[in-house]
Amino acid sequence: MVESVVIRNGIVVNATGVSTEQQDVVIVDGKISKIVPSSPSNSYEESFNVIDADGKLIIPGKIIFC
Repeated sequence: MVESVVIRNGIVVNATGVSTEQQDVVIVDGKISKIVPSSPSNSYEESFNVIDADGKLIIPGKIIFC
């Protein structure tokens, strides 16, 4: 079974630094599929689990509980 998750509206931190805009991180089968700018027009299939990360940092490859 393929699990699909979208982490919406977060601020992405990666090896190049911190993004200056909110982004959506799309994860399919445990791997990041794409990172796109957040937009109300972004729509995802109903099969996706959606996590709202508004005001939170998204750090791919790390798990931080705050």
